Amino acid sequence: LTRTDRGYYHYFHNVTAISFNTVDGSGFRAPSRDTFAYFATCQDSNNTYLGLKEPNYFMGPSLYNSDPAYKNLVSKSGERCDKVDDCFFLHADMLHETPAC
Repeated sequence: LTRTDRGYYHYFHNVTAISFNTVDGSGFRAPSRDTFAYFATCQDSNNTYLGLKEPNYFMGPSLYNSDPAYKNLVSKSGERCDKVDDCFFLHADMLHETPAC
């Protein structure tokens, strides 16, 4: 299985680090705020949209939810993903203006 973000040229460009949360029920947060099955990526990119634009440094770590109970996947058109579509991650959050993390 290979999967990326639909906007990979921004959210997944030149990923240099990835971090996973494998701790369920930390006890410190309400269950609705728990980050179990989330992962974060760090990109080493100045945000040139694959060299098509001047760098704007509007980059930073991206956060994704990969919990199977929460289908955070979209089709190429941005609609809900089903079995016949190529599915893409939809990022949950991004910290901008930190291009080197």
